[in-house]
Amino acid sequence: MKIYTLFYSAIALTVATSFSACNDLDEAERFIEEPLRVEDTNRNVLVEDFTGQDCNNCPKAHELIEGLQHQYGEDRIIAVSIHGGSLSISGDKYPYGLANELGEYYNQYWGVEQWPNGIVNRGGLMVYTSWTTNIMADLLVQSPLTINVNKSYDEQTRTLSINVNTTSTEDVEGKLQVWLVEDGIVSRQIMPNGKRDMNYVHNNVLRAAVNGEWGTDYAIESEGSNSASFDYTISEDWEAENIAVVAFVYNNNGVIQAVKK
Repeated sequence: MKIYTLFYSAIALTVATSFSACNDLDEAERFIEEPLRVEDTNRNVLVEDFTGQDCNNCPKAHELIEGLQHQYGEDRIIAVSIHGGSLSISGDKYPYGLANELGEYYNQYWGVEQWPNGIVNRGGLMVYTSWTTNIMADLLVQSPLTINVNKSYDEQTRTLSINVNTTSTEDVEGKLQVWLVEDGIVSRQIMPNGKRDMNYVHNNVLRAAVNGEWGTDYAIESEGSNSASFDYTISEDWEAENIAVVAFVYNNNGVIQAVKK
């Protein structure tokens, strides 16, 4: 687990919250390339939130994330809710369940035995009450990587096409991971008061790993650029307009940069 020093600073972290999901685009509008610039930039923070629908404290972790996102921006704090473990509900057995094989796999790999729990920028498993200190410290870290995600969606075939373009000010080696998450899922959740809320809104729910559980090999040279493309068929059970792409590059030292589109 990384050891962080909490820096309190008067620096104002101003962000533009610019979230967009999968939309049906005209052919001429697809893959509109955003300009890539090689420059130092603040590292965004990836929070892997291990959660469950039968976990009465998990809504507290969701509220914590939402509060920090409201303060610093959803493009700076990127949350992924990973449903799995004994307090989750399997989507294979119940129509309202959000756990899947991928979520179960990550829970088992990281040895999660209590919920809510989480990992901040791949720095090690920690209880949710420790997230804020680590998130605030990481918000001040510079990253050599700039990541841009361009996407298009074919409504007829439900095919999502993803281009991940990167530039870097340093040599970087590691893995590129591309996930799909879904927002706005209305389903049951046990609340802190022990009551069951059947209309709870679940966000950032991990749906799929586009390029495998641990991503694909990634390497980029200083002042260089890199590009990778993927296609994924969106399940009929998901609301395509609520699907977002989370892409991040990581190595043994943690997450180097992450984005949500």
